[in-house]
Amino acid sequence: MYKALFILKALPFLIAAILFTTSPAYAEKSETEVELEKVRSKIVQLTQELNFLQQKAMTSIPELKAHKERYDKVIKDTIKEMGHDSDALEKRLKVISRRIGNKAVQLTAEEEKQLQKEFIEKRNTLTQSFVEATKKPEVQAASKEFSKALSKAVTSLNPAAANIEEEIQGLQKDYQELASKVAKQAKN
Repeated sequence: MYKALFILKALPFLIAAILFTTSPAYAEKSETEVELEKVRSKIVQLTQELNFLQQKAMTSIPELKAHKERYDKVIKDTIKEMGHDSDALEKRLKVISRRIGNKAVQLTAEEEKQLQKEFIEKRNTLTQSFVEATKKPEVQAASKEFSKALSKAVTSLNPAAANIEEEIQGLQKDYQELASKVAKQAKN
């Protein structure tokens, strides 16, 4: 009896939900969101393929390793000029991670809180330093040089890689347009 009463009371809401979800506005929004998800999935898949090819190139082409080392050195030197030691920051982050993750070491709640705070501070310093360094012309030039070398190496391993890069760029534009549509639909 209570179930029947509940169904009768809920019936107007169920009808409204059915009408709402079958309305053209809802159907269009839903299709856009589905398309957005398809595009995102395709970007992820292609990016993974490209990352695999890049890793393969890094391990199999010695000249590419030299380009990467030069790029890394320019970044580290730039960060050092800005007053930070990226190697020391990275080393401390690893020590903190190991200490927090080590179940054999009993940390008090306060010690763990302090380590987490320090970790966040060091990570933020490293990240901000890296971001600032990438704005410098010498780092941008080294990045461009490395990117060209990487792209050339990947394409030498798999000529279709250039198409993958272009497809990712096109899909990213599509994604931005679809995301904008979804945002506009959400406002309405």
